[in-house]
Amino acid sequence: MDLVVLYKKSPSTCEEEIRFTIRSMEKYVKFDKLIVIGDRPSFLNVNAIYINLTLEDDGVKRDCLFKHIDMLAKAKAIIADERISDDFIWSNDDFIMLQPQERIHYYYNKTIKEWYEAQNNWEISGGKKSNTWNKYIKEVYDAFPEGYWYEVHYPIVFNKKKLDNVIKKYKLKHLGVIRSFYCNNYKTIKGEQIEQDYKIYTVDDFKKYKKAPFISTTNMMGRFQPLTQFLRMRFPEKSSYEK
Repeated sequence: MDLVVLYKKSPSTCEEEIRFTIRSMEKYVKFDKLIVIGDRPSFLNVNAIYINLTLEDDGVKRDCLFKHIDMLAKAKAIIADERISDDFIWSNDDFIMLQPQERIHYYYNKTIKEWYEAQNNWEISGGKKSNTWNKYIKEVYDAFPEGYWYEVHYPIVFNKKKLDNVIKKYKLKHLGVIRSFYCNNYKTIKGEQIEQDYKIYTVDDFKKYKKAPFISTTNMMGRFQPLTQFLRMRFPEKSSYEK
């Protein structure tokens, strides 16, 4: 099974995030080929498959985030690419494993109904959500009012054909909540509840999650020097995908 890491460079992003994502995945996750889709990290060598695909923001005002439209374009490219395994691991560029992962779990955090009834609640969401995120929550709530919220900041295994079916069935225009659509649509997926989503929004989060099984960063915290130093100490060796 291959690992696909999505990467979009911007003035606020830091290459250290994807660097340590790849190092941690190589150390703690079993996969075959590495594919990076989007922008090309400067350190990436020929051992990885690189797919050059990043949409340019056209500035048009929409009711969804442009990065989630970009994710949809990337998903369609992955589905069509015969070099990528039918079942593949999908990962953002800031999903960093801190412990061995014997398999990729289908983690969920609370029910969709709880999220729907607690929109913009800091305690449940880890940060105040925008009107856009309120819309995303309503979309998935309308489809699965008794479903689970799978938007944990952790990799997920998709099957190409099944992912394509979900995109078409629900006429998805963005992939902001694709994990929840996918996992709730396929009842054979056995989700596992996780009480904490180890997303590092603040310095206090960083202090709390140093011993977590995995972490995810934000653009701002990705540049936080103590976090970068922590990751350099945890993953001092180059991965086999670095120049």
